[in-house]
Amino acid sequence: MAAIPILIHLLNLMRHRRESWAAMMFLLKAKKSTSRLSKIRKWLALLFRVLAIGSLVILMARPISNDDGNFITISAQSPELILLVLDRSASMARKNNSYTKSHMQTSIEDFQKFAKIWPEARLAVIESFFSKTIILDNIDMLYTTEMRDFFGPTDTSSNLPYTINRGLTWLKDAGIGEAHIIIASTVTQANRSAKII
Repeated sequence: MAAIPILIHLLNLMRHRRESWAAMMFLLKAKKSTSRLSKIRKWLALLFRVLAIGSLVILMARPISNDDGNFITISAQSPELILLVLDRSASMARKNNSYTKSHMQTSIEDFQKFAKIWPEARLAVIESFFSKTIILDNIDMLYTTEMRDFFGPTDTSSNLPYTINRGLTWLKDAGIGEAHIIIASTVTQANRSAKII
């Protein structure tokens, strides 16, 4: 990626052709006096192009400072918390086309699989009916009878943007620094009635 500016620079140098003409000897004398400055400018331009691309790559990699003395690390930081935003509208009780499980069941199973990647992260769920955040002691709490009854579908439509905003507000108020948010919903762009503010 950082080689792209070098290639552009070399292609720009190849673009110019030499052509002899009568007044060329006068121009060559004038060029010799400015050639040193011109070379410095070209090398500086190349250096800044490489730095610009390199900086862009580093920013896209989201480097972070860590506590063990290294200034930055490119590896993904472990989140403090994983938040599941759960749609509890009636559409979540429908079965997936190719599965025997409902959208709700597959969403909870997908959340469990994702949470296993980050075993040290705390877990929380905010659902669209009460819009209250529930802290989970462990992933197995999702499969208790009380939670299964609680996560049952409702006969109301879901205000998912409101629920997401409540979840983001809760994360800010709780002082959570790094969080992964998973949205489990069957709401599509076409039937969304509200916007995220």
